[in-house]
Amino acid sequence: MRKSFIRATALAATAFAAFSLTACGSSGGDNASGGKEKKINSVNVGAKSAAGKGVEQTCGANDLSWTVRSKTQAGGYSEVMVKANEGITCWLPAELPSVRYNPSDGSGFIVARGVEQEGPKAIKLSGDTVAYAGVSPKSTNNNDGKEATEFRIKVSDNDTAYERTIQVGPETVDEPIVTNWHLDPQDAVPGIY
Repeated sequence: MRKSFIRATALAATAFAAFSLTACGSSGGDNASGGKEKKINSVNVGAKSAAGKGVEQTCGANDLSWTVRSKTQAGGYSEVMVKANEGITCWLPAELPSVRYNPSDGSGFIVARGVEQEGPKAIKLSGDTVAYAGVSPKSTNNNDGKEATEFRIKVSDNDTAYERTIQVGPETVDEPIVTNWHLDPQDAVPGIY
């Protein structure tokens, strides 16, 4: 009887220890260079490769510096430019930027749709590399629409951590459109493709 009690106690202690390690997790482990690894959005950004360079990550909105210019070409649009912050190398995912206008009447967001037939491509940002996307508030040829003075943008729909609010206009919004990310600003001029 005593052996069964000891075995049961030992098994319970082992199970508790395994559960505790699994449930509590770890904020990071030691990497080859002796430092701690940090995990952000399931991407290991603190580890070092054999060459000593940081592991590249998917760009989140807070990894980038954002600039927006109003352009008159193609009926008027916003040219969005992103560049990796100093010391960051990251990839814009092969996804459309996520854009939604916030009408002044409070009626709810109006989501921009992608307009290009060709799917987006991943773009590596580092140093002086700039990526461009075009956002047009109106793709219809009528007098319909709602007035908006801002839109919100994220790198992609999967960037759940952060979105930027961009002040514009006022602009009339009706079936807004957005281009893919591009390295050439001429490729980011929105139109009906």
